[in-house]
Parts: sequence; structure tokens; C-alpha cells
Amino acid sequence: MSDRELLSIVTVEIRRLHNAFTEWFTGSCDNTDENFENLFGNMFADNFTMTNPDGVMAATSILLDNLKTSHGQKSDDFKSNVSGLSLLQRFSDTVSVSYEDTQTSQHLNTTWLNI
Repeated sequence: MSDRELLSIVTVEIRRLHNAFTEWFTGSCDNTDENFENLFGNMFADNFTMTNPDGVMAATSILLDNLKTSHGQKSDDFKSNVSGLSLLQRFSDTVSVSYEDTQTSQHLNTTWLNI
């Protein structure tokens, strides 16, 4: 698979995740375990960590707990716009990408994805 094809697949997955964040944060879906599992069930590896814009790292379990309690916390006009995706590194089953996530302010993110 070419880098271009891979970046296209990764772009779809990252946008799908950020759309799920928007749906959950705005409360446009019901706050049920089933909806939570459908949105975030297999999105994060057990060893996943996320660093927020303030530099605080969160492991998968903490991230999921925080997500679970954040249902409906944002206004209906909240949006997450992902742009500027760039492939940084590629291994046999993992890629590192960088992208901008614009919400109420702009954030530069770097993430590793299993492919």
C-alpha cells in the first residue's frame, strides 16, 4: 500500500474518532453503554496514551473514564475539525501521523495508529 493510500485510510479513522467525540460531547446520542461502546469500543489500544493540549498524559482507562463522564458537556455548536494530516513514520503495522484539531482553539496532535 502506498503512503498516499495509507494516509487516506488513516484520515478516515481519525475523522471518524473526532466525529464520535463531537457526537458524545454534544449529547446528540443517548448516554447509554451501548452507544459508548459503538463510538469508542475498539478505538484505543490498551497501551494507548493521549497528551492533551495542557501536556497532561492519559492512559486508555483514564481517557475512557473521562469520556464516559463528559457526555453532553459541550454546546450543540461544538465541532472538531481535523486537517493537515501528515504521515510521519511507517512501520509494518503502525503509523505515526500529525494533524491539527480545531475546536474552540487549534491543537496540533501526533498519534500512532495500528494498521
